[in-house]
Amino acid sequence: MIFIGSAIPLETIGAIQRNERRCWKVWAYQDDWVIEGVQFKWADAALIRADRILVLDLPRWRNWLRILRRFIGRHRSGLPDTRGSLKALRQEFQWSKDYYGHERKMLFTKLAEWREKVIVTHDSDTALSALDFTRES
Repeated sequence: MIFIGSAIPLETIGAIQRNERRCWKVWAYQDDWVIEGVQFKWADAALIRADRILVLDLPRWRNWLRILRRFIGRHRSGLPDTRGSLKALRQEFQWSKDYYGHERKMLFTKLAEWREKVIVTHDSDTALSALDFTRES
């Protein structure tokens, strides 16, 4: 999911990894920002201030295919990466199962409050087109 306010300030990108929740609250009160891959359960400040909310709502089969493709790429790379382990693969499939099992419904229930700002796409190409649309608006 992407909340669009324009562009993330470059000097704050490193802070994403250190303390995401605190950073999102700060970004939501700036004029220009984008938040990607957000944990929607605690992102109310960003949802309120967003000009657009873009949800890439992939079909489950496509999500699982992407998980497998990423795993194979990580595993083949030979680089020391914990995300290329079978344990990590099982964890990603569990996250996907949780999302499609109950979190997806929670997400769309929460977004109903901001339906006039929400753009839902089901593939990457449409999502990119939606991003282009938001730049023009």
